[in-house]
Formats: sequence, structure tokens, C-alpha cells
Amino acid sequence: MPREKKRRPEEARDDQADLLARLTATEAELAQLRQYGHGQFYAATQQLGSTGRQIRELSKVIDAHQRLLSAHGLEIQALQTELRAVREENARLQQRLSDAERTERRLRRTASAAMLFGEAASTKRPRSTPRSGSSQPASAESSSLTPTQPVDGASPTT
Repeated sequence: MPREKKRRPEEARDDQADLLARLTATEAELAQLRQYGHGQFYAATQQLGSTGRQIRELSKVIDAHQRLLSAHGLEIQALQTELRAVREENARLQQRLSDAERTERRLRRTASAAMLFGEAASTKRPRSTPRSGSSQPASAESSSLTPTQPVDGASPTT
């Protein structure tokens, strides 16, 4: 193995100066990186703080909206209850109307039948009926009597 050459003192000084210059440059670069890192850290911290504030504000807005939704939900439930009551009342009224219409039709049929019966009765000849106090039916002769003729000594009627 060959032995290393002995270095001359000038070369050693040059190497030392070169290393010192490189060390100084590296320290300067490190200082810049630290400063940049601190700046980035500060900016990130600021942004996190800002984001935190935004999150808190949005959380408040969300809470307010949830309260509104809850209130609207209660209002909707109340309206649904009211709607059910109105529908039930409507069904009762519809039933009453249907019953009234059925009754009206029945009354019209009854009135119509009564009118027809009345017309039919007015076209027939009246029958003789026994007088009060007389237990025997009217004779064939008395059935031909007109209302103006007296029956059994009674006074004539008009």
C-alpha cells in the first residue's frame, strides 16, 4: 500500500478555508430554511386559527339552523294534527250531508207519493161511513146521497 503523501500546510489551510466557507454557506442556508420554516409555521398557525374561528362560526350557524329545523318540525307536527282534525271534521260533515241528501230524497218521494195519492183520492167518489153513535153501516140508499142531503135527520152540510 502506498503511503499517503504528506500534505503541505498551504493545502491544509486552503482545505480548511474551503470547509469553513462551505460551513458558513450551510449555516446561512440553514438560517434561511429556519426563517422560512418559522414563516410557514406562523402562516399555518394563523390559517389554523382562522379556520378554527370559521369552524366555530359555522358551528353556531349550524346550531341556529338545527333550532329552526326543530321549530319547523314542531310546527309541521302541529299543522299535521290540525289537518287530521280538519279531515275528520270534513268526513263527519260529508256524512251529515250524505244523510241529509238521503233524507231529502226520501221526503221528496214521500211528498210525491202523497201528492199522487191525494190526486187519486180526489178523483174517487167518497164512501159513506157510519156516523158516530151508529154501529150499522150506511145503507145502499144513503151511499148515493150527496153531501148537501141530510142523513138520519141531521142538518145539511156544505
